[in-house]
Amino acid sequence: TILKTPDNKTIILPNGPVSNDSIVNYSTEKTRRVDMVFGIGYSDDIDNAKKVLNDIIASHEKILKDPAPTIKLNELADSSVNFVVRPWCKSEDYWNNHHQEKNNCGIHRHLRLTLYIT
Repeated sequence: TILKTPDNKTIILPNGPVSNDSIVNYSTEKTRRVDMVFGIGYSDDIDNAKKVLNDIIASHEKILKDPAPTIKLNELADSSVNFVVRPWCKSEDYWNNHHQEKNNCGIHRHLRLTLYIT
């Protein structure tokens, strides 16, 4: 059985005694989605934060325009308002983008500075 996840991973569920576990193939598809969550304070400007996130994602050279990235208010957490940010990139760029984004890639810093300046 082969399953395709919404972020373009392929999961193979073997049908035999060779393995009882699934196999996830990260490179089967030509594109991958990078899933990120960014939080802002409750006193921060939500519309401005969304604009900043859109601007940063739109200017990133490795982020694909199609399919369009998703940037949505996702959660009102205990101490932050969280956005889910889901841009797409070529599979060969995924791990570089994934690690850059997970290590903030300046996005958190840029977001915080922009929110405090405006």
